[in-house]
Amino acid sequence: MSNAEDFKIDFLWIILIALIFIFGTGRGTPGPAAPIVIPG
Repeated sequence: MSNAEDFKIDFLWIILIALIFIFGTGRGTPGPAAPIVIPG
C-alpha cells in the first residue's frame, strides 16, 4: 500500500517537473526557475 502511494507521488512529481520544463522553456526561463517565475 505504502509503495503504491510512493509511486503515485513520484509519478505526479514526474508530470510536474515535465510541465515545469515545458512551460519554463516556453517562457524563456530555465526549467528549474519556472516554479519561482510562474507564481510571481
